[in-house]
Amino acid sequence: MIPLAGGAYWLSIRLKRGILKLNNNLLEIERKLSLLGITSKYGENPNREVKKIEETLSLTLPMEYKRFLQKFGTLNFNDTEIAFYPETPIEEDFFTIVNFYGLTGDNHDLKLIINRYEFRIPNDLIPIAECPGGDQLCIGINNKTFGKIYYWNHNKEKLQVNTIEELWEPINLIYDSFFDLIMSIQELQESEDFDDSIIESIKVSDKFLSRFNQR
Repeated sequence: MIPLAGGAYWLSIRLKRGILKLNNNLLEIERKLSLLGITSKYGENPNREVKKIEETLSLTLPMEYKRFLQKFGTLNFNDTEIAFYPETPIEEDFFTIVNFYGLTGDNHDLKLIINRYEFRIPNDLIPIAECPGGDQLCIGINNKTFGKIYYWNHNKEKLQVNTIEELWEPINLIYDSFFDLIMSIQELQESEDFDDSIIESIKVSDKFLSRFNQR
């Protein structure tokens, strides 16, 4: 075996470390979803179908998300409401997820959604999940955005956009990676609010009732 030259050797080491980190992150993603009782709704997608998305739309998907799309795609939350808590605070402390887009061939198909938002979201991003009200979770696919997760608020969208800066106004960076997004999701625990509670019965003593009846 011919030894690698200095530069090629260290490049090989970095590549191996990158693959090891990717595989570890994917195992952590699977473990996280399993703990929450979340499964794939339609099963795994063939790798060729994921590659077809990249080829058809002329884009490169970040590897963590690409492997997630292949193994899970659209999720089955099994009646569990899921929330995520952005690393970078925006309007709310947490947000809920309707679902991730998959390779389903229906109204929640990833390719269809990407085309639908082509002129509403910057070219550096693609939508990957829907939030209540029509907001979108996006992932970066170009330049400095690559692999990062952004929140697109439809309420801040302008009907007419004249500059790229205006196109970015409804968008906030919330995670540095897809892995960070998945690691942050939790089951939403509904807090008990006394104002919204219903009083079913009140227990009072006979002595109190007798005083009340004498009035």
